[in-house]
Amino acid sequence: MASRRTLGFPRDGRRCGATIVSSAIPSGVITMPSLWTPDGERNVERESPAPAAEPTASTPPPAGGPGAAPAGGDDMALSATELKAQAEQLGIDLDSLSPEERAQAEAAVVEMAATRARLAETPAAEVIANHLMGFYELGAIHLSRQPPAFEDAALAIDALRAVLERVGDRLGEAGAVLNQAQTQIQMAFVQVKDQHAAATSGTAAGDAAGGGEAPDASGSGDA
Repeated sequence: MASRRTLGFPRDGRRCGATIVSSAIPSGVITMPSLWTPDGERNVERESPAPAAEPTASTPPPAGGPGAAPAGGDDMALSATELKAQAEQLGIDLDSLSPEERAQAEAAVVEMAATRARLAETPAAEVIANHLMGFYELGAIHLSRQPPAFEDAALAIDALRAVLERVGDRLGEAGAVLNQAQTQIQMAFVQVKDQHAAATSGTAAGDAAGGGEAPDASGSGDA
């Protein structure tokens, strides 16, 4: 079985911030969708600030009353109308929530808006390169399974290859890194498949039926 180092990033390349995106939506009183960003998937509910302390005589409630944008470090001030409109786009009716639930939802909406703003400012080439490095890591993960999931690994590798063939020359420096990563993961595919065939058949890897054929430029995805 190939080691994790064999399946790692190219040693002389620059990591492109790979992220494997999960589609799961956490459970809770208010479920908020997750949003992919160049720094990884962000779930606004988990990253919401802690509930504010109950107001006392010395700590008056925040100005603006219900619907005011919660304070925080996102520098994303939204009016009550904007908060409500964005919440409705996410399928949340703020007026139907309890005060505690509404505060949680409003904080989540503000975080979502700030995250979308940051993503909009990120060059598309960086976002695409990030996703492609995720394909690379996905292939490595499936090759690392016991037993290796060759069909899933081949799909991830072929997806990486297909996108690089179309837009790799438009990704700048990341394109060269990703092409090197593609070559490396294809070589790892051959190595792992050969080792798996030898281990299961007790013969040399070259004698194993169908062994050692990596996904290629034909796009067949058959391994």
